[in-house]
Formats: sequence, C-alpha cells, structure tokens
Amino acid sequence: MASIILIVVASMFYSLAENVNFGEAIWWSITTTTTVGYGDISPQTPWGKFAAIILMFTGIGIIGMLTSAITSYFENEDDEREYDSINKRLDKIDKDNQKILAEINSLKHNVNE
Repeated sequence: MASIILIVVASMFYSLAENVNFGEAIWWSITTTTTVGYGDISPQTPWGKFAAIILMFTGIGIIGMLTSAITSYFENEDDEREYDSINKRLDKIDKDNQKILAEINSLKHNVNE
C-alpha cells in the first residue's frame, strides 16, 4: 500500500514540476522506484530532480521490504510443512516407544511369574 501511495504522490509531483501528463509520470515513477531507470524520461527541473531523489531513496527501501515480505511468506509456508513432517515423525517414534515399553513390561511380567 505504501509503495502505491508513494508512486502516485511522486507521479503527481513530477507531473506538475515537469509539466508532463500523468501517465508518463506514473511510468517514470515505477521505473525510478524499481531502479530500472530506462532514461527515456528524466527530470529537468530542480523540483523534478528533488522528487526523483526522494523516490529513489524511499523506493529502494520499499522494494526491499516488499521482497523481504514475499520471501518471509514462502519461508513460513515451508516451515509449517517442515513442522508438520517433524510432528508426524515424532508421533510415530512415540507410538513405537510405547509398543517397546509394552513389550518390556510384558517380558518383566513373564519373568516374575
């Protein structure tokens, strides 16, 4: 949500400062935020350059956070599957241990008789 707001606000600011249409400003904001920067559009005015600097610094952080959030989502999903697998194995080990203890108790009972 923050990245969308940042791109729209920067686009409006750039559009006004550079006197370009909003669609072109959106294109510029997206390419600047993602650090692609094709160079087909670049700021010429001091206010346009200021908008670019703010967008570059904040854009890098937002793209980094977005990438981190996506990575965490998939990593947590893998962790849940791994925990399920470990829990199933532990349940099997517990059942096997209970069978072994039952057999040991049975043997003890037979030896005492």
